[in-house]
Amino acid sequence: MALGSISGFVPEDVDNNDSGDYPLDLVNMTLLDSSEVVIAFVLTTNNGFYVFNDLPSGSYTVIKSDLPDYVSVSDVSGANDKCCC
Repeated sequence: MALGSISGFVPEDVDNNDSGDYPLDLVNMTLLDSSEVVIAFVLTTNNGFYVFNDLPSGSYTVIKSDLPDYVSVSDVSGANDKCCC
C-alpha cells in the first residue's frame, strides 16, 4: 500500500488584504483522522511550510492553531477541508 502526505504553507498577512505575505514559523498544525482523532502534530518550519508524511489512504483534517497576537484572516483552500491521500 502506498503512503501519502499532506503539506501546506502558513503565511502572515501584513497588509490586511487577506493574502499571505511572509511565512510564519513555529505554528502548531494538528492532523485529525476521519473519526476526528488527533493522530499527529507538527510545527511550521522557518519558511512557513509543514508536512505530515507516511499517511495511509483516508480522509484527514488539518487544524492550524493561531500564534499569540495573530488572527486567521482567510483560507485559500476553503474552511476545514477534508483531504484524502
